[in-house]
This record gives sequence, structure tokens and C-alpha cells, in this order.
Amino acid sequence: MKEKKLISYEWAIAIYQGDSPFNLKPIENLRDTVLSFQDVSDIEADFVADPFMIYLQNSWFMFFEVLNSKTGLGEIGYAVSSDGFYWEYKNIILRDQIHLSYPFIFEHNNEVYMVPETRQAGEVRIYKAIHFPDKWEPVQVIIKGDYADATLVEYANKWWLFALHGTKDLHLFHSESLFGDWIPHKSNPIIENDLKSSRPAGKIISYENRLFRLAQDGYPLYGNKVRVFEILELNTKSYKEVEIESSPILTGSREGWNSVAMHHVDAHRIGDTHWIACVDGAKPDFKNLIDKPKKKKLEK
Repeated sequence: MKEKKLISYEWAIAIYQGDSPFNLKPIENLRDTVLSFQDVSDIEADFVADPFMIYLQNSWFMFFEVLNSKTGLGEIGYAVSSDGFYWEYKNIILRDQIHLSYPFIFEHNNEVYMVPETRQAGEVRIYKAIHFPDKWEPVQVIIKGDYADATLVEYANKWWLFALHGTKDLHLFHSESLFGDWIPHKSNPIIENDLKSSRPAGKIISYENRLFRLAQDGYPLYGNKVRVFEILELNTKSYKEVEIESSPILTGSREGWNSVAMHHVDAHRIGDTHWIACVDGAKPDFKNLIDKPKKKKLEK
């Protein structure tokens, strides 16, 4: 039988650095990617993507989506680094009967929480680290509905949550506390029918006493660049933002590991004027389709 070819994305993770979170470049003498599907040792994987980092216990920990080759579902894995540059993959720490991705991780009141995408369950869940970094359990459903890539930030004595609704709309919610009642913003959708700016691409960044939102640009190709918007107004009655002059800050390089797409950034300040970030990127992945059943895999 003549073989057919399927074109998909092979995502991988790299470490960039710069003098600001919006001026990030590859690191000289560091390999192009620090994590790929080849580093995943406990399951057969197609790619790794959506990395988030946190510094605890004198080490860096990175959590990310791992696409399981056999099930076609995303699972959450993690890696460890002593310096943020050289990483050791550990294992999968979260899997479900649904697709998991975008493991948004943060500290609050000396506890560590994660809000992975659980869109296929029709809800946004908060998980708590029962034993960091490898044991987690869900502690609360905070929003019901068709939401992806939930991104939280604490600002002006409130909690705020940005999430993609559908494929082109961005919704905003607010709450008096992390585990309080989450109220839809009066201006929802705060971004409507826009593939270029509606989908979150990492944490809200606080820089020079201002807030900035990262967004995936999905036009004309999925996840092809990361745009940055300064949040000018954020309260329960209104929301305003404007794209910064240096946006987009990351885009496909047309060659190598990130030739076709880059769609995620998690930047952290190191010292006064230095930033380190985990980013992801993709190149085309050509797979042969043999005459046998195969589960449909997600684009990312």
C-alpha cells in the first residue's frame, strides 16, 4: 500500500535570556533545545511544550505538556535544573482521561498550586502540590465552561483569570480570593474573534511597575509567534491594553528546531537587569501513516 504523509508539529523547549522579558535570545554555547520528546523516558512521547518554571528548594523546576504517542493525550511532566540552563527530565506527574497541557504553576501562602488546561472536562481546576514536585491533587473547580490556557495574576487586592473561550475569544474573571467566587468580567469577551491576540502564551509579567499580557498569534498558522500587550486598565468595570512597540517578541526562525512556530514564554528575573525564560518552538514533523487504526492527535 502506498504510504501517506501527515504533517504535524514537533514541539521542543529551549532556554533564552536577555536584559528584559521582551528582549530574549538563545544562549551562546547552550544547545538549541534543553528538552525534547527524546528526553522523555517513562512514556513514548511525540513532543514537549507549554513550559512553566518555578524556583524552590535551591533548584529550578520546569513543568510542561508531554504528548503521549499512544493515547494522543497531553500529560504533565517535569524536569529539574540547578542553574536554569541544564535540565534533567524526571517523569510524568499528572495524567487523566482527558488532555492536559499549559501547567500554570505558582506559589500562594507557602503552598504550590497548578492550573493545567482541563478543557475537555469543561472546567478550570486548581491542583495543589501534596508532595512537591511529584504528587498533586485537585482541590477546587473555579470555573465551568469551555476554557483553555487559564492564566492567573494577583493584582490590586484581587485575583484575575484570563482564559481562551472557544478559539478566538478571551474572557476575564475576578475574585476576592483564590478560592472565592469567580465573577465574569462585565466586558467579556475582552477580546473577540481574534486569532492574533486572544490565546494566552504564558504568565502575566510584572515589569517596571507595569503589567504585560503574553498572547499567541495563531494567524496564519497555529502558534507562529508571541505578542505582548501592556495592560493599561484592569478593574471590575473595564479592561484596556495596547500592544508594545517591540511585539512580537518571538517568532518561528524558518530553520531548525523552531522553524515554523514559537507560542509560549515563561520569563523570570535573575538579578536586577537579567532575565531567563523557558520558551517552546516547533518544526514540521513528518510521520508515515500505515494502513492501521491510529488515534487522532491534537495539533498541540
